[in-house]
Amino acid sequence: MRFSKALARKTLFGLLAIAAAIGLMRDTVDRPVQAQDAPLTEAVLRQWLVTYRNWTRWDNQLGAANFITARKRKEAAKLVKEGIAVGLAHPLLDVAFDPTLPFIPEFPSIAPMPTVPLDPDNGNPFFHWMNPTSFTSDRYNVSYHGTGHSHLDALCHYTFNYGTAAAPDFRTFGGLVRSVNNTAQGCAKFGVENLINGVVTRGVLFDATLLPGMREVINGVEQPWLALGTRVTRRHLEELEKIEHVKVESGDVILLYTGRWARRAALGPWGTADGVAGYYVDVVPFIFEREVSFIGHDMWNDVAPGGFPNFNNLPVHTFAIDVMGVDIFDNLDLERLAATARDQKRYHFLFTAAPSPVTGGTGSPLNPIATF
Repeated sequence: MRFSKALARKTLFGLLAIAAAIGLMRDTVDRPVQAQDAPLTEAVLRQWLVTYRNWTRWDNQLGAANFITARKRKEAAKLVKEGIAVGLAHPLLDVAFDPTLPFIPEFPSIAPMPTVPLDPDNGNPFFHWMNPTSFTSDRYNVSYHGTGHSHLDALCHYTFNYGTAAAPDFRTFGGLVRSVNNTAQGCAKFGVENLINGVVTRGVLFDATLLPGMREVINGVEQPWLALGTRVTRRHLEELEKIEHVKVESGDVILLYTGRWARRAALGPWGTADGVAGYYVDVVPFIFEREVSFIGHDMWNDVAPGGFPNFNNLPVHTFAIDVMGVDIFDNLDLERLAATARDQKRYHFLFTAAPSPVTGGTGSPLNPIATF
């Protein structure tokens, strides 16, 4: 029996369609799916360590910054319409330097800790002192990781224990052994110097205070910030996309506003043990699927308590930095950005940041800029 060319072509297309359908079904079956309303467990999070791992995805040390292409930068530049620039660093939480205090012998170049009481969210205040005798030069001294200073976490900063308490196995992004990669000389790989060309892309602000019922209520009065310990979930991010008329795309930086600095100004500083409003770990699939390059927050990104003390106190840090290769901006001051976004009635803008390219550095204090 002889087939016509038309029949043969039709048969081939049919077989290809069936093969494609099987492939799609296989992809759906093979990829673990977590229902949005299903409670997360530590077992699921441990599956996610593999499911959302980007360790071998790129052949360089940029991680998810690879999603920011030349085309992405050009598109982001077109977002500048009004020429309004907004700095995103909080004014430095510093203390006056007392030159009479003795220096620590082991660290003679580091300023001595002050004797004045420290704020609970700033255990490492910024020091600035003028060099005598002319006072025309000065010195900056800061240990910027923590909850006091606006900074970027590099990909070698945060590690996860893939072993046990008895036999720990801490690894960085890329699966590198921490004790080998992170030494007194700096990080051998994935240091902040890899971002020497800066970050130029589209930024998206998620203003969580726009969500109904999320603001803190004090004495019956709703405040312009979230209550401590408030979880901002994947569902919330998707709801905010609709409220703000924006959709997160590949290469974006997403910034979460909770009103941290407004609350601090009104009620005073607090420690993380009192609670932090921030990302809940169920946002991890959202970040992975949307190919987000960087995430940021007006505190340390993770909600506290995080809900998984036996897994990790900062699970969002774990998945973003260590698993997906997504750098983190901590402690940004998003107050003016939130106000500008409301005034301009748009929540996307040109985002730029230029970390100091310290070779092997675990991050950098910095002042990102949002331009409308």
